[in-house]
Amino acid sequence: MHCHRSIFIIGGSIPHSNNKSSAILKHNFANGTTMRVGDLLEARSSHATLYKHPYIYIVGGNRHNHIITKSCERYNIVSQETQEVACLNHCAAGIALTSHGRYLYKFGGVGEKFDSYGMSPYI
Repeated sequence: MHCHRSIFIIGGSIPHSNNKSSAILKHNFANGTTMRVGDLLEARSSHATLYKHPYIYIVGGNRHNHIITKSCERYNIVSQETQEVACLNHCAAGIALTSHGRYLYKFGGVGEKFDSYGMSPYI
């Protein structure tokens, strides 16, 4: 059985600035290489990610200058394309995601109309 040992590094803060990264990087542990495989539609940090084949969902987070966003997107690891998906109802950063069936759920975090105890269906 062939095992693909890799990790995706998505967005983040750019050191010594208030700017965020839009890079989607893939690090291959087998050969020790890191390649840029795509770009986020909106640069962000403090976002949540969740892998649900073939997509990596990127939800909420902070934009430049720590402005919290409700935008969401997904990256297709097969086609290497990024597309916008439905926004959160409220801006949120530092959230967690989980999935059950065909739905994603977000919980925790900070943002407008913040409810730290509730779980909200997302997609």
